[in-house]
Amino acid sequence: MPNYSYLKTDLINTTENDSTEFATQVSTIIYKTELRMVKDLDDAGLDEYTTISVSSGNAGTVSLSDRARIVRNVNYKVSTGTTVTNLLQRTVAYVNDYWPVSASTGTPRYYTRRNNSSIKIVPYPSFSTYS
Repeated sequence: MPNYSYLKTDLINTTENDSTEFATQVSTIIYKTELRMVKDLDDAGLDEYTTISVSSGNAGTVSLSDRARIVRNVNYKVSTGTTVTNLLQRTVAYVNDYWPVSASTGTPRYYTRRNNSSIKIVPYPSFSTYS
């Protein structure tokens, strides 16, 4: 199976574009293609399940694994209980309007993707486990 450097070299050779501008953009092209393929394939084999333990004081921000591409859902479970609640995905604007005070806590209801490496959960619980 070809590796990343082989793919990059093959792409440059196939397009017959020797410019440095193209060569510097090849990594971005490959990354965006990978994201598009993951989204279009929608294959259960690409799913990764994880549990994240969080402590109070994080202001609702939860870091994601560096392998995370698409967040399908976020579940909330109090560490002492067994009830699992699905959080609803909303836009950043909605989440910020719904729970503007990051210092206060409550029962989580919504989450939003902040960037490629974190999500924001509101209201933020004091001590809980997410999965």
